[in-house]
Amino acid sequence: MKFTVPGDPKPQGRPRFFRRGAFVGTYDPKDSASFKQKVGFYAVEAGMTLSDGPLALSAKFYIKRPKNRCRSKDDRGAIVCSKRPDLDNLVKAILDGLNGIAFKDDGQVCVMELRKFYHEVDKAQRTEIEILPI
Repeated sequence: MKFTVPGDPKPQGRPRFFRRGAFVGTYDPKDSASFKQKVGFYAVEAGMTLSDGPLALSAKFYIKRPKNRCRSKDDRGAIVCSKRPDLDNLVKAILDGLNGIAFKDDGQVCVMELRKFYHEVDKAQRTEIEILPI
């Protein structure tokens, strides 16, 4: 099952803490929470069904291209990105967003292929996801 999540990919942020009397709780940063909801929404729209077997995940993250990479001498296609956001935090947000939609637990994902790029000049920021049973 393949689907695309439009917009800038957001990494899983550090949890935020709050205190109410003696109780201390945590919550997701707003960007992380909204991106995970978006991932779930587009997975459902694509017809994703819950699996209970082992899975392979492929994800390509196309992040905002810096202005200094938009010159006429620069490649017009996708460019490999070795800067932030970290790839492991990007995939954590994907796995959290698909939990309960594509799989019961993210431990079912046994194989991952991950890539991070600056988006092409003529295309937009996005995340391309593919999930296959093994």
